[in-house]
Amino acid sequence: MDKSLYFCGIIDCAKWQRIQDHFSEVLGTTIVTLTKEKKFITSVSNASSLCTDILKINPKAPSQCRWCLPDDLNNSNGNWKEGFACPVGLHNFFIPIDVKEKAIAYLWLGPVILGKRPDKKWLTNKALSMDIDPDRFIYAFREIKTFSFYNIKSVIEFLHDVSSYIIQLEYQNMELRSITPEFISVFNKAYSLYVDKLFGALLDVSFSSTGADRGSVMLFDDKSGKLYINKSKGIPKDIVENTQLELGEGIAGIVAKEKKSFFIDSTLTDERITSRLHKPQIKSSISVPIEVREKVLGVLNVATLRRSSDKLSRASIDMVKNLIKLIDSALGDLPITKFSQ
Repeated sequence: MDKSLYFCGIIDCAKWQRIQDHFSEVLGTTIVTLTKEKKFITSVSNASSLCTDILKINPKAPSQCRWCLPDDLNNSNGNWKEGFACPVGLHNFFIPIDVKEKAIAYLWLGPVILGKRPDKKWLTNKALSMDIDPDRFIYAFREIKTFSFYNIKSVIEFLHDVSSYIIQLEYQNMELRSITPEFISVFNKAYSLYVDKLFGALLDVSFSSTGADRGSVMLFDDKSGKLYINKSKGIPKDIVENTQLELGEGIAGIVAKEKKSFFIDSTLTDERITSRLHKPQIKSSISVPIEVREKVLGVLNVATLRRSSDKLSRASIDMVKNLIKLIDSALGDLPITKFSQ
Protein backbone atom coordinates (compact mmCIF):
# COMPACT_ATOMS: atom_id res chain seq x y z
CA MET A 1 0.00 0.00 0.00
CA ASP A 2 1.19 3.54 -0.78
CA LYS A 3 2.23 4.84 2.66
CA SER A 4 1.36 8.46 1.78
CA LEU A 5 -2.20 7.36 0.93
CA TYR A 6 -2.33 5.36 4.17
CA PHE A 7 -1.18 8.38 6.17
CA CYS A 8 -3.66 10.69 4.44
CA GLY A 9 -6.32 8.04 4.83
CA ILE A 10 -5.96 8.42 8.59
CA ILE A 11 -5.73 12.20 8.75
CA ASP A 12 -6.70 14.81 6.21
CA CYS A 13 -3.40 15.92 4.68
CA ALA A 14 -4.47 19.56 4.54
CA LYS A 15 -5.12 19.41 8.29
CA TRP A 16 -1.75 17.76 8.88
CA GLN A 17 -0.05 20.42 6.74
CA ARG A 18 -1.46 23.11 9.03
CA ILE A 19 -0.23 21.24 12.11
CA GLN A 20 3.22 20.79 10.53
CA ASP A 21 3.33 24.49 9.61
CA HIS A 22 2.56 25.38 13.22
CA PHE A 23 5.28 23.05 14.49
CA SER A 24 7.75 24.68 12.10
CA GLU A 25 6.73 28.19 13.12
CA VAL A 26 7.07 27.41 16.83
CA LEU A 27 10.50 25.80 16.46
CA GLY A 28 11.86 28.07 13.72
CA THR A 29 13.04 25.08 11.69
CA THR A 30 12.39 23.40 8.37
CA ILE A 31 9.97 20.46 8.64
CA VAL A 32 8.42 18.13 6.08
CA THR A 33 6.60 14.79 6.38
CA LEU A 34 7.93 11.77 4.45
CA THR A 35 7.08 8.17 3.81
CA LYS A 36 9.64 5.46 4.51
CA GLU A 37 10.34 5.50 0.79
CA LYS A 38 11.35 9.18 1.04
CA LYS A 39 8.25 10.42 -0.74
CA PHE A 40 7.03 13.84 0.37
CA ILE A 41 3.58 13.65 1.96
CA THR A 42 3.44 17.39 2.67
CA SER A 43 4.93 20.58 1.34
CA VAL A 44 8.07 21.80 3.07
CA SER A 45 7.40 24.20 5.95
CA ASN A 46 9.90 27.06 6.37
CA ALA A 47 12.34 25.77 3.73
CA SER A 48 15.99 26.66 4.33
CA SER A 49 17.50 28.81 1.57
CA LEU A 50 20.91 27.33 2.39
CA CYS A 51 19.68 23.95 1.20
CA THR A 52 17.18 24.92 -1.50
CA ASP A 53 18.98 27.85 -3.13
CA ILE A 54 22.70 27.31 -2.51
CA LEU A 55 23.87 23.79 -1.74
CA LYS A 56 21.53 21.70 -3.86
CA ILE A 57 22.29 23.61 -7.06
CA ASN A 58 26.05 23.74 -6.55
CA PRO A 59 27.94 20.88 -8.26
CA LYS A 60 30.81 21.05 -5.75
CA ALA A 61 28.57 20.74 -2.71
CA PRO A 62 28.90 17.32 -1.03
CA SER A 63 26.42 14.81 -2.39
CA GLN A 64 24.90 14.48 1.08
CA CYS A 65 23.89 18.14 0.91
CA ARG A 66 22.02 17.67 -2.33
CA TRP A 67 20.06 14.76 -0.84
CA CYS A 68 20.80 14.47 2.85
CA LEU A 69 18.35 11.72 3.73
CA PRO A 70 19.85 8.52 5.11
CA ASP A 71 19.98 5.63 2.66
CA ASP A 72 17.27 3.68 4.44
CA LEU A 73 14.77 5.33 6.79
CA ASN A 74 13.50 1.89 7.83
CA ASN A 75 16.88 1.04 9.34
CA SER A 76 17.35 4.50 10.89
CA ASN A 77 14.35 4.01 13.16
CA GLY A 78 16.42 2.72 16.08
CA ASN A 79 18.76 5.72 16.24
CA TRP A 80 16.48 8.53 15.14
CA LYS A 81 17.27 10.51 18.30
CA GLU A 82 20.92 10.81 17.25
CA GLY A 83 20.23 12.57 13.95
CA PHE A 84 22.43 12.73 10.88
CA ALA A 85 25.31 15.18 10.49
CA CYS A 86 26.09 16.69 7.10
CA PRO A 87 29.53 17.89 5.86
CA VAL A 88 28.74 21.57 6.43
CA GLY A 89 28.21 21.13 10.18
CA LEU A 90 24.42 20.83 10.18
CA HIS A 91 22.17 18.12 11.62
CA ASN A 92 18.90 16.60 10.41
CA PHE A 93 16.47 14.44 12.36
CA PHE A 94 13.98 11.92 11.00
CA ILE A 95 11.32 11.42 13.63
CA PRO A 96 9.01 8.41 13.30
CA ILE A 97 5.26 8.90 13.48
CA ASP A 98 3.89 5.71 14.99
CA VAL A 99 0.57 3.91 14.85
CA LYS A 100 0.34 0.64 16.76
CA GLU A 101 4.07 0.92 17.49
CA LYS A 102 4.96 1.01 13.79
CA ALA A 103 6.26 4.02 11.89
CA ILE A 104 3.92 4.96 9.05
CA ALA A 105 5.71 8.23 8.22
CA TYR A 106 8.55 10.49 9.33
CA LEU A 107 8.96 14.13 10.26
CA TRP A 108 12.16 15.48 8.74
CA LEU A 109 13.35 18.28 11.02
CA GLY A 110 16.38 20.22 9.89
CA PRO A 111 18.85 21.39 9.12
CA VAL A 112 19.74 22.72 12.57
CA ILE A 113 22.95 23.72 14.31
CA LEU A 114 23.81 21.79 17.47
CA GLY A 115 25.90 23.47 20.13
CA LYS A 116 28.10 26.40 19.15
CA ARG A 117 27.44 28.25 15.89
CA PRO A 118 30.45 28.04 13.48
CA ASP A 119 32.57 31.20 13.33
CA LYS A 120 32.97 33.39 10.26
CA LYS A 121 36.40 32.02 9.36
CA TRP A 122 35.17 28.43 9.31
CA LEU A 123 32.13 29.38 7.23
CA THR A 124 34.23 31.39 4.79
CA ASN A 125 36.64 28.51 4.24
CA LYS A 126 33.78 26.04 3.80
CA ALA A 127 32.10 28.32 1.24
CA LEU A 128 35.31 28.80 -0.74
CA SER A 129 35.91 25.04 -0.82
CA MET A 130 32.58 24.68 -2.67
CA ASP A 131 33.02 27.78 -4.91
CA ILE A 132 30.17 29.54 -3.15
CA ASP A 133 30.17 33.26 -2.43
CA PRO A 134 31.12 33.46 1.30
CA ASP A 135 28.83 36.39 2.07
CA ARG A 136 25.86 34.60 0.56
CA PHE A 137 26.75 31.37 2.35
CA ILE A 138 27.18 33.09 5.73
CA TYR A 139 23.93 35.03 5.33
CA ALA A 140 22.00 31.85 4.57
CA PHE A 141 23.65 30.08 7.52
CA ARG A 142 22.24 32.74 9.84
CA GLU A 143 18.74 31.47 9.10
CA ILE A 144 19.54 28.08 10.59
CA LYS A 145 18.25 27.60 14.14
CA THR A 146 20.73 26.72 16.89
CA PHE A 147 19.80 24.23 19.61
CA SER A 148 21.66 22.99 22.62
CA PHE A 149 22.09 19.21 22.81
CA TYR A 150 19.67 19.11 25.73
CA ASN A 151 17.01 21.14 23.93
CA ILE A 152 17.08 19.27 20.63
CA LYS A 153 16.68 15.99 22.48
CA SER A 154 13.62 17.41 24.23
CA VAL A 155 12.17 18.80 21.01
CA ILE A 156 12.49 15.65 18.92
CA GLU A 157 11.21 13.36 21.68
CA PHE A 158 8.21 15.58 22.25
CA LEU A 159 7.54 15.93 18.51
CA HIS A 160 7.58 12.14 18.27
CA ASP A 161 5.10 11.79 21.12
CA VAL A 162 2.77 14.58 20.01
CA SER A 163 2.76 13.59 16.33
CA SER A 164 2.18 9.93 17.13
CA TYR A 165 -0.64 10.79 19.56
CA ILE A 166 -2.34 12.95 16.91
CA ILE A 167 -2.25 10.19 14.31
CA GLN A 168 -3.26 7.51 16.83
CA LEU A 169 -6.28 9.62 17.85
CA GLU A 170 -7.25 10.10 14.20
CA TYR A 171 -6.80 6.36 13.61
CA GLN A 172 -9.02 5.54 16.59
CA ASN A 173 -11.52 8.11 15.31
CA MET A 174 -11.63 6.33 11.94
CA GLU A 175 -11.91 2.88 13.51
CA LEU A 176 -14.62 3.90 15.98
CA ARG A 177 -16.82 5.45 13.29
CA SER A 178 -16.81 2.15 11.42
CA ILE A 179 -17.63 -0.15 14.35
CA THR A 180 -19.89 1.66 16.81
CA PRO A 181 -23.00 3.86 16.59
CA GLU A 182 -22.05 5.31 19.99
CA PHE A 183 -19.08 7.05 18.41
CA ILE A 184 -19.22 10.33 20.32
CA SER A 185 -19.09 8.89 23.83
CA VAL A 186 -16.33 6.44 22.90
CA PHE A 187 -14.36 9.13 21.08
CA ASN A 188 -14.57 11.40 24.12
CA LYS A 189 -12.89 8.69 26.17
CA ALA A 190 -10.18 8.28 23.52
CA TYR A 191 -9.73 12.05 23.42
CA SER A 192 -9.34 12.23 27.20
CA LEU A 193 -6.69 9.53 27.04
CA TYR A 194 -4.93 11.43 24.24
CA VAL A 195 -4.89 14.66 26.26
CA ASP A 196 -3.66 12.76 29.30
CA LYS A 197 -0.78 11.34 27.24
CA LEU A 198 0.13 14.80 25.97
CA PHE A 199 0.52 16.11 29.50
CA GLY A 200 2.42 13.01 30.51
CA ALA A 201 4.81 13.55 27.61
CA LEU A 202 5.17 17.23 28.50
CA LEU A 203 6.22 16.35 32.04
CA ASP A 204 8.48 13.47 30.97
CA VAL A 205 10.40 15.55 28.42
CA SER A 206 10.62 18.64 30.64
CA PHE A 207 11.75 16.49 33.57
CA SER A 208 14.50 14.68 31.68
CA SER A 209 15.77 17.69 29.74
CA THR A 210 16.17 19.82 32.88
CA GLY A 211 17.62 17.04 35.03
CA ALA A 212 14.85 17.63 37.56
CA ASP A 213 14.27 15.64 40.74
CA ARG A 214 10.63 16.61 41.17
CA GLY A 215 7.96 17.79 38.81
CA SER A 216 4.25 18.12 38.20
CA VAL A 217 1.59 19.19 35.76
CA MET A 218 -1.21 20.99 37.56
CA LEU A 219 -4.49 21.56 35.71
CA PHE A 220 -7.28 24.02 36.42
CA ASP A 221 -10.65 22.49 37.17
CA ASP A 222 -13.36 24.84 35.92
CA LYS A 223 -15.97 23.31 38.24
CA SER A 224 -14.07 23.75 41.50
CA GLY A 225 -12.04 26.77 40.38
CA LYS A 226 -8.88 25.13 41.71
CA LEU A 227 -5.61 23.70 40.45
CA TYR A 228 -4.98 20.02 41.08
CA ILE A 229 -2.00 17.77 40.32
CA ASN A 230 -2.66 15.78 37.14
CA LYS A 231 0.82 14.29 36.61
CA SER A 232 3.79 14.10 38.96
CA LYS A 233 7.30 12.75 39.43
CA GLY A 234 9.19 12.53 42.72
CA ILE A 235 6.30 13.94 44.78
CA PRO A 236 4.78 11.98 47.70
CA LYS A 237 1.40 10.40 46.96
CA ASP A 238 -0.41 12.18 49.79
CA ILE A 239 0.68 15.57 48.44
CA VAL A 240 -0.46 14.66 44.94
CA GLU A 241 -3.86 13.52 46.18
CA ASN A 242 -4.52 16.41 48.58
CA THR A 243 -3.10 19.47 46.81
CA GLN A 244 -5.65 21.96 45.53
CA LEU A 245 -4.90 25.63 44.98
CA GLU A 246 -7.06 28.64 44.24
CA LEU A 247 -5.90 31.04 41.53
CA GLY A 248 -3.37 33.33 43.21
CA GLU A 249 -2.72 30.81 45.99
CA GLY A 250 0.79 29.42 46.29
CA ILE A 251 3.43 29.79 43.59
CA ALA A 252 1.50 27.77 41.01
CA GLY A 253 -1.62 29.82 41.74
CA ILE A 254 0.29 33.05 41.07
CA VAL A 255 1.74 31.61 37.84
CA ALA A 256 -1.73 30.59 36.63
CA LYS A 257 -3.42 33.84 37.61
CA GLU A 258 -0.78 36.15 36.18
CA LYS A 259 0.18 33.97 33.19
CA LYS A 260 3.78 34.55 34.19
CA SER A 261 6.73 32.14 34.36
CA PHE A 262 9.29 32.09 37.18
CA PHE A 263 12.81 30.75 37.56
CA ILE A 264 13.25 30.30 41.29
CA ASP A 265 16.62 30.07 43.02
CA SER A 266 18.53 31.84 45.79
CA THR A 267 18.85 35.03 43.73
CA LEU A 268 15.09 35.62 43.36
CA THR A 269 13.91 38.80 45.07
CA ASP A 270 10.17 38.73 44.33
CA GLU A 271 8.67 38.61 47.82
CA ARG A 272 5.40 37.13 46.61
CA ILE A 273 7.37 34.05 45.60
CA THR A 274 10.11 33.96 48.24
CA SER A 275 7.51 34.19 51.03
CA ARG A 276 5.97 30.97 49.72
CA LEU A 277 9.18 28.94 49.60
CA HIS A 278 8.69 26.35 52.36
CA LYS A 279 10.87 23.52 51.00
CA PRO A 280 14.54 24.38 51.63
CA GLN A 281 15.63 21.10 50.04
CA ILE A 282 14.60 22.50 46.63
CA LYS A 283 17.53 24.52 45.29
CA SER A 284 16.06 25.74 42.00
CA SER A 285 12.87 25.34 40.02
CA ILE A 286 10.76 26.72 37.21
CA SER A 287 7.01 27.21 37.02
CA VAL A 288 5.45 27.87 33.62
CA PRO A 289 1.78 28.48 32.76
CA ILE A 290 0.28 25.96 30.33
CA GLU A 291 -1.51 28.32 27.99
CA VAL A 292 -3.51 27.16 24.97
CA ARG A 293 -5.37 29.64 22.78
CA GLU A 294 -4.77 32.33 25.39
CA LYS A 295 -6.48 30.24 28.07
CA VAL A 296 -4.43 29.01 31.03
CA LEU A 297 -5.14 25.32 31.50
CA GLY A 298 -2.64 24.76 34.27
CA VAL A 299 1.00 25.01 35.35
CA LEU A 300 4.11 22.92 34.75
CA ASN A 301 6.58 22.77 37.66
CA VAL A 302 10.01 21.11 37.75
CA ALA A 303 12.62 21.39 40.49
CA THR A 304 16.06 20.13 41.44
CA LEU A 305 17.43 19.32 44.90
CA ARG A 306 21.01 20.03 43.83
CA ARG A 307 22.73 23.36 44.38
CA SER A 308 23.95 23.65 40.82
CA SER A 309 22.50 22.28 37.61
CA ASP A 310 23.66 23.03 34.09
CA LYS A 311 20.33 21.82 32.74
CA LEU A 312 17.79 23.71 34.86
CA SER A 313 18.13 27.43 34.20
CA ARG A 314 16.20 30.46 33.01
CA ALA A 315 16.66 29.17 29.46
CA SER A 316 14.62 26.12 30.46
CA ILE A 317 11.53 28.33 30.56
CA ASP A 318 11.77 29.07 26.82
CA MET A 319 12.24 25.39 26.08
CA VAL A 320 9.13 24.45 28.07
CA LYS A 321 7.12 27.26 26.45
CA ASN A 322 7.98 25.84 23.03
CA LEU A 323 6.81 22.40 24.11
CA ILE A 324 3.53 23.91 25.29
CA LYS A 325 3.14 25.70 21.96
CA LEU A 326 3.52 22.34 20.24
CA ILE A 327 0.60 21.06 22.33
CA ASP A 328 -1.41 24.09 21.21
CA SER A 329 -0.63 23.26 17.58
CA ALA A 330 -1.42 19.58 18.08
CA LEU A 331 -4.88 20.24 19.46
CA GLY A 332 -6.02 22.00 16.30
CA ASP A 333 -9.76 22.56 16.49
CA LEU A 334 -10.36 20.11 19.33
CA PRO A 335 -12.29 21.64 22.25
CA ILE A 336 -10.00 22.73 25.07
CA THR A 337 -12.86 22.55 27.57
CA LYS A 338 -12.17 18.81 27.75
CA PHE A 339 -8.97 19.53 29.62
CA SER A 340 -10.80 20.09 32.87
CA GLN A 341 -11.19 17.21 35.24
